[in-house]
Amino acid sequence: MKKGLLIASVLLITLFIYGCDGECAHEHLSQTLVAPTCDQLGYTLQTCADCSLQFQTDVTPPLGHLFSDEVTEPTCAAAGYTTRTCSRCDFSYTDHPVSPLAHELTESLTLPTCTEEGYTTQVCALCDFTLKTHLTSPTGHDYTSVTTYPTQQENGKIVYTCHCEHSHINYLFYSDVFRGATVSENQTVLAKGVDVSMWQHTVRGDGSYAPLNWAAIRTAGFDFAILKAGSTPREGAGGMDPVFEMNYRDAKAVGMELGVYFYTYADTEEEIRADAELLISWLQDKQLEYPVYFDLEEPALSTLGKDTLTEFCNIFISTLQENGFYGALYSNNSWLTDYLHQDVLRNVYDIWYARYPTVSEDPVIPSAVFQWNNEKYGAQLGIWQYTQYGTVEGIEGIFFDFNYAYRDYPALIKKYGYNGYPAPCLEASSDA
Repeated sequence: MKKGLLIASVLLITLFIYGCDGECAHEHLSQTLVAPTCDQLGYTLQTCADCSLQFQTDVTPPLGHLFSDEVTEPTCAAAGYTTRTCSRCDFSYTDHPVSPLAHELTESLTLPTCTEEGYTTQVCALCDFTLKTHLTSPTGHDYTSVTTYPTQQENGKIVYTCHCEHSHINYLFYSDVFRGATVSENQTVLAKGVDVSMWQHTVRGDGSYAPLNWAAIRTAGFDFAILKAGSTPREGAGGMDPVFEMNYRDAKAVGMELGVYFYTYADTEEEIRADAELLISWLQDKQLEYPVYFDLEEPALSTLGKDTLTEFCNIFISTLQENGFYGALYSNNSWLTDYLHQDVLRNVYDIWYARYPTVSEDPVIPSAVFQWNNEKYGAQLGIWQYTQYGTVEGIEGIFFDFNYAYRDYPALIKKYGYNGYPAPCLEASSDA
């Protein structure tokens, strides 16, 4: 009864919808089956051939979705979820969200190099995530150097090599370092100094030498001292000056800048070379801010002739220079004029020049001012020893030689790495 009513109702609805005029008997019907889908009814569509009336019969409910599930696991960068997809149609949706995972990081350290930054790399074990942290600056090159010092015949060079094998060369030209005796860049006094040997020390009762009051010398206004290192060893005499080591230590302690001189008695080229090598051995553990002087004024050598004595200067001083010492010449006007080829030596070596404006033995105090006499002395030289009668307050009964320096020897010696100072690290002039 209910089924009949349902069909009648559908027929009436269909007739209404399709506009049946009620006069057709609907004896010639055709049927079209419409299958149900996941979300639509199924039915049979009845079509009247006479009046085109259409109506539905045999209505069936929707099938409903038939889902299959695909799980997408969470990652470090994205949430997880389940994708539900109907196997009958294309409908799908996501469900069951899961929060993203935390990165599982491991760290590796990359140390800085001379030219590259160092850093810590963090890498996630679960994904491709990487991160650089804790950046550190490049270390810069750490050079060790090997110096070949310039001579009059050949240029020198400093080869710098880093542990990373990068290297560069700075060339040293003789004329850059050793500018000859004449001082053209400056003619004002840059520093005041004394020169000292055992003769400036008092002797104790036991025969030992008392220390010199270097603090009094420094307080008197002196900046540098030229110490006697020694002389040619002879039977029972010569060798290292007995106060040399003590004076080097004590003068350095009060801030004096130092040079040294060596007095020679040698009368052959072989002995001159031996003197130079002996002096070099004494200076190996020292740093000097002023030149290392060859003192040639021994009267017994004056008969050897200008050629031989000038060659002695060349041998001694060039040996010093080849071994990294700022070699120079000490002499007085008589020797430069009468016993040496002065014009040759002045062109290539610094000269510490002994010439006194007066022969008076009246004491000279540090504050006394003396002027270089260009008309009498000629062009100004590196250091002028202007008196042998200098006195220092606080040191009684001792005369000192006083000196003016007209060339900035400390700057020059340190710039080019002489006298025990390290080789300079200048801008590379070429790659090695």
